[in-house]
Amino acid sequence: MSSGVRLRNYIYKESLLRLVLLLVFLVTEWSTPFFRIIQDEEWWLYKFPTKTMSADLLPTSRLFTLVVLCPLAVVSGRYLKNINKQKYGETAKLDLMAGILSASLTMGMNGIATNLIKNRYGRPRPDFFFRCFPDGNPPPGQPNPYNLECTGNYEDIIEGRKSFPSGHSSFLFSFCVWISLYLAGKLRIVNSISEGGRLPRSESLIICLTLPLLAVLNAIGRTCDYKHHWQDVTCGSLLGTLMAWIGYRQFFPAIGDRRSAVSYMEQKALQFDENLIYDLGKLSVETSSI
Repeated sequence: MSSGVRLRNYIYKESLLRLVLLLVFLVTEWSTPFFRIIQDEEWWLYKFPTKTMSADLLPTSRLFTLVVLCPLAVVSGRYLKNINKQKYGETAKLDLMAGILSASLTMGMNGIATNLIKNRYGRPRPDFFFRCFPDGNPPPGQPNPYNLECTGNYEDIIEGRKSFPSGHSSFLFSFCVWISLYLAGKLRIVNSISEGGRLPRSESLIICLTLPLLAVLNAIGRTCDYKHHWQDVTCGSLLGTLMAWIGYRQFFPAIGDRRSAVSYMEQKALQFDENLIYDLGKLSVETSSI
């Protein structure tokens, strides 16, 4: 067997990094944001009505369920489809692992980046006035720009200062764009003619564009729920898209590459090297390639 780093150890290290990312995300999620001063002439931006979280178009609990399950379902479906195929079938498990590692890296980086910016910027949400004064009647001398004393629930007030960028939008775009890139590579929507000699299929293109479109609609919904301003949604969407591209390209070729359907881990395993044996416990990867 090669003296290189075992793939199994590589996967363990990558998995440990995901746990670290999750821990950092939770710490930043519970951090107190910057208390930005709100001038008197600005309050009209923050006097939109408050909706309960359960009344949102996409509640937070449902969002994170989709964030976890959707990428996992897509890569698992690909695995089940290819496990018995002669070509690349023996390395289907590697594609599954690459997909899980890539998606989890995307979500971890996106969550941390979003929270760090949220906490640093501290922009109030559109419904912040009614989070601060639930009955809509501020005490005498309030709202005071330099000594704001809210009468509402402390947790709601803290959460009300985390408007920019939109976490819903960044997570929606990170997992939707990631899945679209993953499918685009597997379906070869860019290089279908040069690779297989067949004409491009419109249904493949539509499939890859459907999820980003749904992400756009749900991101707009955050402004309808009065949880975010349009700037929050726009920047959150761009941030999520960027993280999706970075996370995808860490483990997969560009969708225009002739081997876009084959992850880097699979490509390493398919090299003609008698020392490389396909088994998560035995397959070796040279240190220089990691």
